[in-house]
Amino acid sequence: MVGEPAINAHTAASAWVRFKKFVATEPGEKETSDNNHK
Repeated sequence: MVGEPAINAHTAASAWVRFKKFVATEPGEKETSDNNHK
């Protein structure tokens, strides 16, 4: 039980890093696709 918070924090940090990388690479593609639909 004692180790769970650290594991959860590490998992959350890893997920956050992956999320930030995804967001950083996504906007350009998302904008162009949105513009094509309009």
